[in-house]
Parts: sequence; C-alpha cells; structure tokens
Amino acid sequence: MLRFLIMALIVFFAVSLTANPFSFSVRSGVIIPDNEEYDSGVISGLTVNYYFNPAWELQLSFDYHRQSMTASRKIINPSNPHTALPKVPSEVTLTYIPVSLNLQYNVALDSRIKPILGGGIGLGFLNEDISILDPDYINNYRVFESYSGLNTIVWTGLKYDLNSRIDILSQIMYRYSRMSETIDLNPHGHLKEVETINGLGANLGFEYRF
Repeated sequence: MLRFLIMALIVFFAVSLTANPFSFSVRSGVIIPDNEEYDSGVISGLTVNYYFNPAWELQLSFDYHRQSMTASRKIINPSNPHTALPKVPSEVTLTYIPVSLNLQYNVALDSRIKPILGGGIGLGFLNEDISILDPDYINNYRVFESYSGLNTIVWTGLKYDLNSRIDILSQIMYRYSRMSETIDLNPHGHLKEVETINGLGANLGFEYRF
C-alpha cells in the first residue's frame, strides 16, 4: 500500500505541474475524536488540486494534528509480556499526520456558492510521546508510541467564489483511521497493538487557482 501511495503521489505531481487549471488550498479547523482517550483539537492541512473539468477535481491532501493531554495508556512488562496490560495515568503529546488521495465533486457550477462532496483514502501516522506519571513504571515497562495504517475521509461543504483566483472553503468531515504497531517481544514473539482515530471535524480555508 505504501508503494502504491508513493507512485500515486509521483504521478499526481507530474500531471499537476503541467496541467491547467491547477490549485492549492489551505485550511484549519477542529476534530472531535470518537475515542474517549483523545481530546478535541485543532487540525490543519494543505491540499493540491487538479481539475479534470469544472465539476471534478483530484486532490492530494496532507493534514497535521498535535495536542497534549492527560490519559491512561497501555504498557507491557518486557520481562513477562504475557501478563495483563494495565493502564497507567500519563502525560501524552500526540502527533497525527493523515495523507490521502481524494476526489471532490463541485455542485451548482453557475453559482458563486457551490456545494461540494468528496472522499478519499490513504495512510495515517500516529506518534505518542508519553511521560508516565507513576515513577514506579518508568524503569520496568515499555510504552506503546508509534502507529501507521489506513486513513479514510468523507466530507461535504460549501465553496464561495471570492474572485477569479480565490475561493473560500467550509467543510464538515468525518475521518476514520485504523493504525497498528507491531512490537518485538524477543524471545517472546511479537505483539500487535491497534489504535483508531475516528472523528467528526469542521474547518475553514481558502483555495488559490493558478
């Protein structure tokens, strides 16, 4: 899947740089995760757009979300990994970077206000910088901290033509990410931990057309 995404990015940029029209958009908003362990926070992004025609556009999007919170995290005992996985209070700095290839449909082309519908699929990367609050665990346990896997997104919204070059964007979106980490417990084998970030979000931004 990673090889496919890299090849898609190369082809996309090669086509986009020679295409007309070609645009990019910048946005920022709020994401509200379904997972109770994560807090709501700000997510920002950059999207490169290629128009097949005025109604359809192919997009390559990069998003960035970072927050700090207090939460309970799973840990394992490396000396006996088959024991139960307790949760301990921790200070967590979370960094979430989803990358996706999207398709968007622009409705009502004759109007300055255009409804939009879209969706995409790609990869999500999650890193957690964890400081365990209980000092008894620091030297005895290992913390789960890095995940990667499937990222999907769907959205609807409005696009307003400010002028011939700039559009104002507003979106309501839902994102699903299922990511995993495989931990080497040598000589005890491997342990696969799965993490999901599913959430509703809203953002505002602008699009600039070349």
